[in-house]
Amino acid sequence: MRVEHLSVPVRLRRIRAEAAFVPVPITDELTCPDAQDSILRRLDGEKIFRKAIEMGMLDVTKWEPDGDWEIQPHPIRVAPRQRTD
Repeated sequence: MRVEHLSVPVRLRRIRAEAAFVPVPITDELTCPDAQDSILRRLDGEKIFRKAIEMGMLDVTKWEPDGDWEIQPHPIRVAPRQRTD
């Protein structure tokens, strides 16, 4: 029997970015003392983004497609072994 063609299976991954707006409530936990005025407090951007990510994990967060699909090779976790024969 003659082989007409050969093929190699390649695992792909299709990814589509999604975006959501989350209303992060301003609380004392998300502020830090002002360096120049001990009475004032400033918003702490790192804490706000951490809280936003937590909120993004909630089931009630409404995510919408943001952009086109991106198709790429699936990441390889372990390199294939080299044949020695």
